[in-house]
Amino acid sequence: ITERAVQRIISDLVDSGYLQREREGRSNKYRIQEDMHLRHRIEHEKTIRDLVDLVLPHKNRSTSR
Repeated sequence: ITERAVQRIISDLVDSGYLQREREGRSNKYRIQEDMHLRHRIEHEKTIRDLVDLVLPHKNRSTSR
C-alpha cells in the first residue's frame, strides 16, 4: 500500500467521522471514535470499539476515551 493510499484512507475516515484529527505543531494526532457503528449494513450493530477489542485486549489499550 502506498503512502498516498494511506492518506486517502485516513482522509475518508476523518470525513466520515471515524477518526478525529488534531493538529500538534507540524504533525497530526488521531483519535478513534470508538462509539461509531461500522458502515456495512450487515455489521452496523457493531461499533468500532467492538472491532478494536478483537484486535487489542483491554489491558494493552490506553485508558483515555
